[in-house]
Amino acid sequence: MKKLLLYGKRKMSSRWLVASGCMTLLLVGCGEPKSQTKIAREVQKSIVLIDYEDRSGHGTGFVVPGAKDVCTVMTAGQVVKGSEKLQLQTPDGKVWQASQIKRFPDQDMAVVTFVPQGKSCPYPPVQLGNSNRVQRGESIYITGFTERTGGVVFVPGDVISNRKKPGWGGSGISYQSAAAEAMMGGPVLDAAGRAIAVHNSHLLPESKDGQNVAQRDLQWGVPVNGYGVKQVAISPAFVESPVKLPGSKADMVAGLVAGALLSLGGLVSYGVFRGKEPEAKGKLERGNRMFDEGRYADAVICYNQAIAAAPESAEAWNNRGLALENMQRKALGLSCYDRALHLKPDYRQAWYNRGVALRKLECYAEAVSSYDRAVEIKSDYHQAWNNRGVALGRWERYEEALASLDRAIELKADYHEAWNNRGVTLDRKQRYEEALKCYDRALAIKEDFPVAWNNRGLALFKLKRPAEVLECLDRAIELKRNYYEAWYNRGLVLYYYQRYAEAVECFDAAVGYKRDYYEAWYHRGLALGKLHRYPEEVSSYDRAVEYKPDYHQAWYNRGVAQGKLHRYEEAIGSYDRTIGLQPENYTAWNNRGEMLLALGRYEDALYSGDRAVAIEPDDEEGWNNRGVALDKLQRYEEAIASYERALQCKPDYAPAWNNKGLTLGRLQRYWEAFYSCDRAIEFDPDYAEAWHNRGLALSYLQRYAEALTSYDRAIGLQPHSAYIWNNRGWALENLQEHGQAIASYKRAISLEPNNQVAIDNRKQLSSQLEGVTSYQS
Repeated sequence: MKKLLLYGKRKMSSRWLVASGCMTLLLVGCGEPKSQTKIAREVQKSIVLIDYEDRSGHGTGFVVPGAKDVCTVMTAGQVVKGSEKLQLQTPDGKVWQASQIKRFPDQDMAVVTFVPQGKSCPYPPVQLGNSNRVQRGESIYITGFTERTGGVVFVPGDVISNRKKPGWGGSGISYQSAAAEAMMGGPVLDAAGRAIAVHNSHLLPESKDGQNVAQRDLQWGVPVNGYGVKQVAISPAFVESPVKLPGSKADMVAGLVAGALLSLGGLVSYGVFRGKEPEAKGKLERGNRMFDEGRYADAVICYNQAIAAAPESAEAWNNRGLALENMQRKALGLSCYDRALHLKPDYRQAWYNRGVALRKLECYAEAVSSYDRAVEIKSDYHQAWNNRGVALGRWERYEEALASLDRAIELKADYHEAWNNRGVTLDRKQRYEEALKCYDRALAIKEDFPVAWNNRGLALFKLKRPAEVLECLDRAIELKRNYYEAWYNRGLVLYYYQRYAEAVECFDAAVGYKRDYYEAWYHRGLALGKLHRYPEEVSSYDRAVEYKPDYHQAWYNRGVAQGKLHRYEEAIGSYDRTIGLQPENYTAWNNRGEMLLALGRYEDALYSGDRAVAIEPDDEEGWNNRGVALDKLQRYEEAIASYERALQCKPDYAPAWNNKGLTLGRLQRYWEAFYSCDRAIEFDPDYAEAWHNRGLALSYLQRYAEALTSYDRAIGLQPHSAYIWNNRGWALENLQEHGQAIASYKRAISLEPNNQVAIDNRKQLSSQLEGVTSYQS
């Protein structure tokens, strides 16, 4: 009996989640600074005691972002080592049984989940920071349980180094701290209260002679950047209420420019020293010289010595804050300004510097209040009016921002930074022509002002004047070769104009000057994808999420690229990470289902499809892919219902018509199958699979001549399909065109040498023909 190959293929619906716009002006910022007391109070709500049913001892863990239908607890690998029966006690005193334990193979880190009583985890997660940005000398905090029956202990410390130790369980951050070994598994927190590592204590591998290789006065943490999809499968979440994805920082909106706002060196107070000790005055002056030389750590030491001799010196506290801020220890710098202002409430420079620090930390309301105090003390303080406008602009209070910048310009007409910032504010209000005039005023005052050239180029882009855009960005780069934001924006413009290879070169330059520029790594990946350089695309997204682990767009597009490389398991991991960050990301659920279909994991694919249509019930792709999973599970009537739901959403959606026809064919409802495939072709005349499935239905209806016409159309569109050539041969055989039938079978076998159906069909027809020949002779 001749065999037809049933063949139906859905069209992939992996969506390319490109940022909604092309570019950004200079945007900087970091987490909001918090006091030690506030961090301790907040983190205590997330700390979990880990206990064992099958052995003694205890450990610490902390709730981290994850799926909403489970609670995800991060801890050290040593905490869960040797036990499969864990109990987790949450801050409200409840005890939970661990539902899953995931150990990281190359790091002393683990993730434990438990199922809460409600639909979502009621315990607030500790937000994860970027371990790679931790620097020597930064303040950190460790928290955990020292005793099983005791409370949570909160211990400060200072970072000694951030260098991974090979073979030390992934330990990469060392610090001096009084944290006890029993606190192992607790979070190591930065000054904004974000977890940057898992406390690993002193316990490191021993040397051959049995001596511990770690210095006893150092403790170690495992960086949280190791929390990746290769190690941890995040459980899927169910979300009923759809929400729109948040906008990207690559949106075509302007950010207020930080680079041209101030020169910190000019902010150091060189006024007469008010202390009584000559030694203190000398230390302050020496610290100022160190500051001017860029030796900020040495400057801090000098300021510390000045403060020790004269604790009431507001100047020393102010300048210590500036040095710490230059060392990226912004929260500590802010506390120094507060101390200076406590000693000298009318210290306008300290109010100003406090405003700058708060603006950098994205605390815009507080920054504006500080600038208000500065201009109360000195009404013609044009720098404070300018920076007040910047903070108001970041706060999206544009009219007030313009008024503040106008005041700065009124006080200093040739204030090029204020003209530039006025342009940025107008840009944000989409008043591009007016913004362009402001940039021109800034450049008329200072022609070699690279920031204004960059921003002028972006305004021209939005005014659709492409010839001038690249000229402006090139001028900015000419003036400042390491201007990585301009390189990035140039790459975005080239990407928009589909000059992808040149865009990649620009993004390469951007990350060459700023290695952790995650937005550039991300858009570099998008451009490489357009060039079909998928392995490099994946590597680029890897770098983006290394520097920003919660970058959901990068995780998503990493999954898309991995799918194109047929790396389906890895793609699923990327989509899982996307969903962990954005549980309502419909396209991630949908594409995750497609990867599972490709792996033949149909039940799991159906689960993903159910989640997708729960989030977006009016999207045809989710219903279509859900139908494919049901078809594979031989739940044909349900599959047809799912396709019909897709067609309710979009009546001209060809893939659903084709797949419905395929399933109807499996139910031997061939006329209905033929009609469905015909509709698919009506809406997509170049749909090869629909032409093939139409031919298949006609073959079963014994209308072989019409079937042959359909197969020929399919082959014209998809000439390398062994399935189509085989089924074409079967139609020809039934039309008594034996020679052509054998040629079709041979073509199928040449395309797919192990195609047993085509091999058997050819063999049977050849045998029949030989038998006829022998009989006639």
